[in-house]
Amino acid sequence: MKDSTGIPLLEQLLQLIGSQRKVFRQERTYQRAVGLIFGELFTFARHTVTQGLLALGLTDADWSAWYRLLSHNRFSPERASEGVLEESLKHTRQEDAYVIGVDGVQVPRSSTKMPGTSWLKAAHTAAFKPGIHRAQRFVNLSWLVPQEAGFSRAIPLKWMPAYTAKAVPAAVEPQKEWEAALKGIEWVRQRLDQSGCGMQRLLVLADGGFERVVEFWKH
Repeated sequence: MKDSTGIPLLEQLLQLIGSQRKVFRQERTYQRAVGLIFGELFTFARHTVTQGLLALGLTDADWSAWYRLLSHNRFSPERASEGVLEESLKHTRQEDAYVIGVDGVQVPRSSTKMPGTSWLKAAHTAAFKPGIHRAQRFVNLSWLVPQEAGFSRAIPLKWMPAYTAKAVPAAVEPQKEWEAALKGIEWVRQRLDQSGCGMQRLLVLADGGFERVVEFWKH
C-alpha cells in the first residue's frame, strides 16, 4: 500500500521509527519497541502489551523484558516527545499557526496503593447523580495536523501526570490539570523557538473546563 506520494506506507513507518532511535539507550530495547509498535498495529482486541505479544506470536516466551521496557526507564519519554514535535515541524509552514489541543484524561485503576491514584468523579455517570471511581489523572497534549479535505487528526506530543493532592504519593509532585496544561504549552513554545520557529503563532484549543480557571488565563 502506498500513500499520495507513492512511497510505500511500510517504508515510511520504518523511517519514522528509525528517526527515534536516539530515544533508546540500547539496541535491544529499541528492537523490542519496534516489535511492540507492530504488535499494536496488528492487535484487534484490547490494546495491551499482552495482546501485542499475542499478535507477534511471543506469548510462549518470557514476557518480563517487554514489560520492563515500560517500567524501568529503558527509554526517554522527554526525548520521544521532542522527536515527535521535530517531525511535526516538517509538515507545518511557519506562516500558519501551530495548533495544539490540551485536555484532561482519567485512567481507571482498581488499586488503592498505586502511586498517583485517587478517588475522582466518574465521567460515565449521570450528571444528576454523579459517582466516583479510582483513577489516575493526566493531561494529554496533542498536535493537530493541518486540515486535509476538511479533516484533521490529533498526534500525541506529551502525556503529563496531573495527580491530585490527595493521591497516593508518586515520583512527581501533585498538580492541577490547568497547571500541567500550562507547562505543556510553555514546552511547545520553547521547542518552537529553539527550532527556529520563533515567529510562528501557537494556537491552543483547550477543554471548556479551563476557561473558568482565572489563573490559567493569567499565565
